Amino acid sequence: MSETSFNQVMELSRQPKGWCVSAILHTERGFQDHKKTSAKFKEVEQAIEDQLLPLSDKDTVKQYLARFEALTSELDFAQSKDGFGVYMDETSGVVVHFSFAVESKVIVDKSFEIRDVLFGLSRPTPYYVLVLGKEDARLYDGLGDKITQVSDRMDLSPEERIYDDPNGSWTYSKSRTETNTYHTFLDQIDDLLGLYLSRKKQPFLLVGPEADINYFSNHTKHEDLLAGKLSGSFDHVSAEKVYAEIETLVDELSHRKVAEAIEQLENAGGQSTRAQGIQAVWPLACEGRVGTLIIERNYRQSGYSSEEDMTLFLEETESATVFHKDAIDDLAEKVLHLHGKVLFADEGSMDAFGHVAALLRY
Repeated sequence: MSETSFNQVMELSRQPKGWCVSAILHTERGFQDHKKTSAKFKEVEQAIEDQLLPLSDKDTVKQYLARFEALTSELDFAQSKDGFGVYMDETSGVVVHFSFAVESKVIVDKSFEIRDVLFGLSRPTPYYVLVLGKEDARLYDGLGDKITQVSDRMDLSPEERIYDDPNGSWTYSKSRTETNTYHTFLDQIDDLLGLYLSRKKQPFLLVGPEADINYFSNHTKHEDLLAGKLSGSFDHVSAEKVYAEIETLVDELSHRKVAEAIEQLENAGGQSTRAQGIQAVWPLACEGRVGTLIIERNYRQSGYSSEEDMTLFLEETESATVFHKDAIDDLAEKVLHLHGKVLFADEGSMDAFGHVAALLRY
């Protein structure tokens, strides 16, 4: 999942030229059957052609199909994980990869189908991953499904450890006066971690041999930011493989972020701190007052607004003639454009708030 490519779709959606084509294809993780994939591409191309032909001339349709073929010709399915989306207008296009479940669909309309893109933008949560190894410790800085090892490697090495347990745990030399050498090493790593957390306070995940992560989690000065643990051997493991192991923990971070926002909604005191229901939230989003918008993921609502756009009506009126096919997506775009946050909650979890609500800046 690339936040950059998601943002490119959002930019494309603001001033599209001609018809907007949103082609989203679900894929299975792991090995791809190229014959089946090729057949799916043909189905998508046919759907694009079928929907565009009544709306455009044949030459324009051919241009769209050629652009689709060019954009998908070098797709890396290893990046896709759960699917990809192709978003095109008359002059340009963007491909995005999804690391969460999506439904295959092709939609040609005056605007893009961006719900999956919005959901992708809502998911990334910044975090650290502290990897405890046999020879050293490594710290990664993470955002969503991308983790990068910090440049100044945590290369303190424990002294005089010996490996004499067939189950893979480390013990310490009894001949040394100081028998807790490795525990001292872990304490030093905890102090180093504190330096990073002081610069950028964010949760951290802890992975490594079970005995080591148990000691570290029981003695760390930063227990309040420890968000998850995973035992295993991570020596000489690439960043990609580290992420593959911790993906479930990262997903839990995203769910926790949403749960905390809903709890804030429940505890918010009055109209100055929260709003609920799309018609109440809409004008506040236009004014830039929405700090965090929380939406049920599959909730959709059409509506109408006036040219001034400050009030949303669920039915057309004399003054409200601008139609919003999906006012929820349009609302989310407003909030993002004014530097707010958008979160998606599980279906049914926002019933008490009219399926959409906002935490206000003021």
